Amino acid sequence: MLKIFVAITIIGLIMLFLGIFSYITATYKNETRGMFVFLIGLSVVMVIGGGSMIPHAYAQQTVSQKPASAQQQASMSSINQDQNGPFDGGTHQRAASKQLFAEKVIKKQLSKDYRKLGTVMLNQTHKTFVLTISNKDFNQAMTYLKTHPKQAQQLKWPKTVSGFEKTSLMIENGLNKHYQLKIIAKTPHRQPILTVANGQKVRSFVK
Repeated sequence: MLKIFVAITIIGLIMLFLGIFSYITATYKNETRGMFVFLIGLSVVMVIGGGSMIPHAYAQQTVSQKPASAQQQASMSSINQDQNGPFDGGTHQRAASKQLFAEKVIKKQLSKDYRKLGTVMLNQTHKTFVLTISNKDFNQAMTYLKTHPKQAQQLKWPKTVSGFEKTSLMIENGLNKHYQLKIIAKTPHRQPILTVANGQKVRSFVK
């Protein structure tokens, strides 16, 4: 029973994360949010219900188990020392798996949001989401902007930057402050045109 309630709590946490992220995205895009509110509510019930039952299930399991002999205790102590804290290792592994899952969720969402502009990849080593622009009109606009930077306002470049900055805030909320979003376009040669992180512009090809 203990494993069941732990599983329910973990699933609830994952659903809560997905619900919040999807709700934020839907709000930003001005889409219907009713389903995401329901998902968040359901996940909260699962987390509270599962979490509240874990202590009771753990107590029952502890009572039902026989106390280990001195020899068994010594053996377990030796195994724990050899493995350098298996419980800590398990916690680290679960955290890494959760982070990997969150990265996949956000990459999928970004790919959906920017499917008309280009493709999204994730460089896990540098914790960077890379949007490579394939949209012909956007690339032509960036080519013109590179040679005519004073036309930035006319081409709505500040508005474009602001939109990507908001996206980087969503990434920060879903992951952490160590991730950034890089935009690559043809001007006419392929080059990074913008890098944003934590809701702020880091680098721009327009000075």
